[in-house]
Parts: sequence; structure tokens; C-alpha cells
Amino acid sequence: MDRRALIVIGIVFIIVVFIALFILSLSRSAQNRRQEVSREVVGERKTIPALDVVEDPLVYDGLTIEVEGLVADWVTKRSFTVSKGQRGGLLTGGEGSELLIVTKDPLPLPKDAKESEVGLGELVNVRVQGRARITSRAELSRILGVDLGDEQNEDSDINLDDNDLIIDWRQGSIILAESVEKL
Repeated sequence: MDRRALIVIGIVFIIVVFIALFILSLSRSAQNRRQEVSREVVGERKTIPALDVVEDPLVYDGLTIEVEGLVADWVTKRSFTVSKGQRGGLLTGGEGSELLIVTKDPLPLPKDAKESEVGLGELVNVRVQGRARITSRAELSRILGVDLGDEQNEDSDINLDDNDLIIDWRQGSIILAESVEKL
């Protein structure tokens, strides 16, 4: 082989090595970025938007999560709805809705509630930690301890309530709250 061929082979070899190192550095930086993002999500963001729990129930079903929101309505002494916000804006027709929160024990009256506790009937911002669960109408009836009946408009206890979410309930996500804190 002459000298010219060796130089060309050497240059091609060096270029291939540089390209391989460049590709390797790109993949490592992408991997590092993914790890940083996952650390940010896990480390800094503890609360899950209530909107996500309602719209993607299978993702959160069975997980212990934390949500924040405004108490929108009271259903029973042990349950209330949290406003989940809305997707879209004024011009795009965003639709607001609610996530049902059920506590193990009845909540106290406002005069009996501690400073960080939510009192019955208060419409305040709360942080709720609990287990997300997909429930049917019959299962929700059992959890609430209220006769929801088998069908909408059937004679049942819930017809006394003005909350369409409960009256029209078929199946959906709820949070079985372990703690409720007033913000």
C-alpha cells in the first residue's frame, strides 16, 4: 500500500471514531435529561391535577396520590367534590368538572374544626392525600353508605342531593382520602 492510501484510511478511521463519540455523547445527554426530568417530577411535583385523575382513571387507579383543589360541593358528611379545573379556555369551550373525595370519618362542623381541618360546608382550597379508585354506582353507594338506587331518577336517598355528579354517576374515579388539609 502506498502512503496516500494509508493517509486516507487513517482520516476515515478518525472521522468514524469522532462520529461514534458524538453519537454516544448525544445518547448520554438525552439519558441524563430524562433522569433530570424524572427527578423533577418525583422530587418537586407531589400533587396530581384532579383533572388528570378524572380524565385518565386507569393511570391512577389503586395509587396513593395527592391532589389540590377547591371544594365545590358537599355530598355527605364524609364526602365532597373538588373542582378539577378545565381544559381549554373561554373561546375553546373548556368544560369544568369535579372529582369526588370520600373520607373514612365524618368531617367536623366548622366551629369544631381545627385550624388546618376542613369543616362541613366550607368551600375552601384543600390538599387531599388518598387512594384513587374507579368505582361503579353500586360500589359508590356502599362506600358512601347512601342508597343511590340502581338507575338515575329511581326513588333513592340521593335524589335529595343537588349534585348532578352523584345523581348521574355510572362509573368513575374517586379518592378514598387518608388526609384532608385546608390550605
